[in-house]
Amino acid sequence: MRPLRPAPRLPVAGEDPPVPAERSAAVALLVAGGRQDEGENIARILAAAGMSVRVTHACDHGEILQALGERPWDALIA
Repeated sequence: MRPLRPAPRLPVAGEDPPVPAERSAAVALLVAGGRQDEGENIARILAAAGMSVRVTHACDHGEILQALGERPWDALIA
């Protein structure tokens, strides 16, 4: 079985082009609300498939909005 690769991210006007997944340090995963272990469980599954995943957990509305404004995310779990 081949390792999974994240889908390419479409550029947003005024933003630097995304770095290809092969060269990026990690897939950026934002867990919005819920339990923190939800993102960590997904990160373990993706790591088993050969991917590097960086999980950030945002607990409340303010943290979620701040995280969304700080950087582009490869995946969001709400």
